[in-house]
Amino acid sequence: MLSSLIRKAAPSSPKINDKGRGERSETSKPRSSSTAAALSKKADSLTSRPSLLNKMSAESIKGNRPHSSSVSNNKNTALSRSASSSFDRSDSLAALEPVEEPGKSMIGQDYVTLASKPIFEGANGTIFKGSDAKGTVVVVIKTVKFQESQSSESYKASVFREYDNLKKCFACKSVVDVLDVARNPSSEELSLIIPYYAHGDLLDYLCTLRSKNVEVSSNLKDAIFKQMVKAVDFLHRHNIAHRDIKPENFLIDSKGILKLNDFGYSIDLTKTHEHAALTDLWCGTTSFKAPELFQFEKDEKEGIDINVESINFKALDIWALGVVYFQVFLMTMPWPSANIVTDEKNRTMERYIKRYPENEKNLTALVDKLNDRNYSDSSNPSMSLFKKLHYDARINILRALHPVPEKRCSCSSLLETQWLTQVYASTKDLIDLIPR
Repeated sequence: MLSSLIRKAAPSSPKINDKGRGERSETSKPRSSSTAAALSKKADSLTSRPSLLNKMSAESIKGNRPHSSSVSNNKNTALSRSASSSFDRSDSLAALEPVEEPGKSMIGQDYVTLASKPIFEGANGTIFKGSDAKGTVVVVIKTVKFQESQSSESYKASVFREYDNLKKCFACKSVVDVLDVARNPSSEELSLIIPYYAHGDLLDYLCTLRSKNVEVSSNLKDAIFKQMVKAVDFLHRHNIAHRDIKPENFLIDSKGILKLNDFGYSIDLTKTHEHAALTDLWCGTTSFKAPELFQFEKDEKEGIDINVESINFKALDIWALGVVYFQVFLMTMPWPSANIVTDEKNRTMERYIKRYPENEKNLTALVDKLNDRNYSDSSNPSMSLFKKLHYDARINILRALHPVPEKRCSCSSLLETQWLTQVYASTKDLIDLIPR
């Protein structure tokens, strides 16, 4: 049934170990080297240079978190009702600017690690807390691992693709700044340099709040989600798909502004033919992957051709946002995965897809039932979780989690709903929940 609904929609993705935070496939299958060769010239032609970060001002080298009282209460730093406010960088890391020629810097010379133990190490990379050579700016050094299946050209191309897609989002304060690409003296591996955010990622922060029994208001949860939608909306309006949306890929800056991070799977939608040659298409983190990805993974393994140009990559991010809302609002997942293609025991998702309303009229009728306190449906367990969501969120999250990619709502339509247009909270409200 799923295959008949989405056969013409999307691609396939590497097998993911979902037990670890942010772990992905340990292998990537380059399909062509022509595009990779062109992009890799960026790295091949680069030579070392002095650090250019000595002009930057950021959080102290000591890594201390700024006290909440130092954060402005100006509405410009808050979650504005206007979507355009997300793209004003005047109050966010204004002094940080990318280098003009990425790839000339050297780890150990222009950037140094501040500890021998990494902040995080996964299948695709290692993250260290570091600084510029003068010790004036704290940064994150993200070394991208060279996979056995990659050629030197495809590896360099993939790193610079991530850099380029991040750089295209520099106008958006809801996306991390990328400062540089640095070389490693002892290997061919490259490192992305981004600012260090002492508050960490959103999932860790929410888990800390729960462990301390700190209550987060429904309005603040919705405001957090609104920030996330704004970030993805910016990407989509600039023809970029992220493809790994999840709470741990949102960092929190000193003002409580969420910053979308980790563009390793991101693609420029104006160059899908190039991306098909560089990496597998059915990527992501299992619990956030849309159902069509599992179908396309199966198709590829069976030798069925996939038309990359017909894939709705933005719809993959929308599905992930729908799942993210459950994690932000309830600190739980609606289902372990959306895979009913190869997981015959996934009855929860099977029932969800089978009973999803056929049209908007039936969807409205379903939401009316969910709004009835006495309504319950033990045969469709995921719906019991929808009843626990914010009243105004239910129909919109259902629209985001439509089984058919082409019928999912867009980020812009979510931001235009009465639900999110009425949401307002100061960004500092989030970081003020944990007193310093």
